[in-house]
Amino acid sequence: YIGDWSSDVCSSDLIAVLGCAVNGPGESGDADFGIAGGRDVGFIYAHGKVLRKVDSAILIDELFREVDAWIAEGMPRPERRRAAKPAALAMAEASAIPLE
Repeated sequence: YIGDWSSDVCSSDLIAVLGCAVNGPGESGDADFGIAGGRDVGFIYAHGKVLRKVDSAILIDELFREVDAWIAEGMPRPERRRAAKPAALAMAEASAIPLE
């Protein structure tokens, strides 16, 4: 599914899909987009920041929706100043976001 979808993205662009609840929050700081799955919920990250918290049943569809919107906007990449956080702290902060 991801391979079919990603073939439309220019080969010079890097989109990482990270799915681990433990490492996803920290690794997403270096990715254009990332996800971190948890128990029944997931988090969508963009450019090192949490965008949304959604039900895990729609996590992948919502990730693709965000990436498609970013592509339509011309794929701007904001300057990032990554401050590494322990994964547990990053996940705790993301967990405080209300479920959409």
